[in-house]
Amino acid sequence: MRKLNIIYLEIGRGHPFYLDGIIEQLKGKGFSGPALNKVNIIDISSGLSKFLWLRIAAIYRWGSRGGLLSRLYGQWRCRRNADRFGLIEKILSRGIRKYLKTNNNPTLVSHPMLVPMIRGLVPVYYQHGEIAVPRESMVSNSGQIFVPLEQSKEVFRGEGLRADNIFVTGLCIEAELAAKASDMFEERVRRLASEEPLTGAFFSSGAEPPPHIDKIIRAVEANAGAGYRGIIFCRQGGRLEKNLRRTVRPSEFNSEKLPVKPEMIFGESRTALISFADRDDENRATCRLFSLFDYFVAPSHERTNWAVGMGLPMFILHPLIGSFAPLNRLFLLSHKTVVDLDTGNKADKFGEMLTAGRRDGTLLSMARNGFGKYRLDGFNKCADYLVRDLNK
Repeated sequence: MRKLNIIYLEIGRGHPFYLDGIIEQLKGKGFSGPALNKVNIIDISSGLSKFLWLRIAAIYRWGSRGGLLSRLYGQWRCRRNADRFGLIEKILSRGIRKYLKTNNNPTLVSHPMLVPMIRGLVPVYYQHGEIAVPRESMVSNSGQIFVPLEQSKEVFRGEGLRADNIFVTGLCIEAELAAKASDMFEERVRRLASEEPLTGAFFSSGAEPPPHIDKIIRAVEANAGAGYRGIIFCRQGGRLEKNLRRTVRPSEFNSEKLPVKPEMIFGESRTALISFADRDDENRATCRLFSLFDYFVAPSHERTNWAVGMGLPMFILHPLIGSFAPLNRLFLLSHKTVVDLDTGNKADKFGEMLTAGRRDGTLLSMARNGFGKYRLDGFNKCADYLVRDLNK
């Protein structure tokens, strides 16, 4: 079996998350150990190249927090040609190109910025895991492109890419969740149609934009005030964790010390704070508790897959930050699986919204609109394709 390089650009949660899911499936198919060559681009860069990568990561973090810098960063990204390979890109690519000259195996990436840097050196697989396809994702001549839906494929086709270079995988949802999707959906529908207490999950992006944190805190308080339970996932030491402790008295757990029975996380409180140290930590806790979720609050980034795949009603945090969020939102609105949480007043009345939505059947309809429409095994399909192609 041939080796596969997997090059990570650890900027944001989405791009690395999608690679994580493929690796998990590849390992389950016996493609592991020396055959999987996982590399962080920061680790193979040095000098000016490494300095620039670290500055880009810092700009991304600040640009994802909202406000003027976010708008300027968003305009820059939207105007940027994904196929650009100018002086800055040449400097940035020094480490990765040097590395691939001695490790010239087929290479998988999930960030479009990396594609022109390695094109021509090795066979390239580009995973575009998001439903949304903003302009800066449009790379050409990238070898094989993995996309989740036919709708995503058509956007790439509209830019002149050949159909046989684009492989539709289905939604890239955590394999552990996808395997139990039907059972969890049936239980969720039963709870939504009953008088049982409902449970919501609350997520911020990694950058924890202040407007999002404010709405989460206010919605969590309204959620509890209306008699609902809430699970808030917080980065250890982050803004959300600190603010939540100041305003609410939640029970607290981390992913390594969750109770055997998930529902026991609440204790005497209606609110549970789940702290995590990193992406893997957060994913483990999420999968462990997902069966409790009846709705969730989050930005319209990679978790939007749950709203159209898992039948989990979603409330979208505003402002919409980045180029993916508005496009994902429009897709979800077309399926009637989401409601905007776009003002502080709505956050304050979140409990009332839930109660009204439960009584008039809106929440139940949102759940049903978001289940059974698309395949959920995108990670497995990506892995199957790679194993077949690498074994040729």
